[in-house]
Amino acid sequence: MARTRVDEDVLRVYVDDGEHALPSLLRTLEADGLSLRSITMERATLDDVFLAKTGRSLRDTGAAA
Repeated sequence: MARTRVDEDVLRVYVDDGEHALPSLLRTLEADGLSLRSITMERATLDDVFLAKTGRSLRDTGAAA
């Protein structure tokens, strides 16, 4: 499952398995006539996952203290 967000001229795509999703994503962008200036891939942190599941940051819960 993918989630996308556009921030100015940056397209952010959130997927469960980026290493395997990337080739398909690149083919789709190319087929749609979109070109890339650069690409990066980042792994989610524990705080990213907690925020996605609960809507709160670990810092908000006091768990980081």
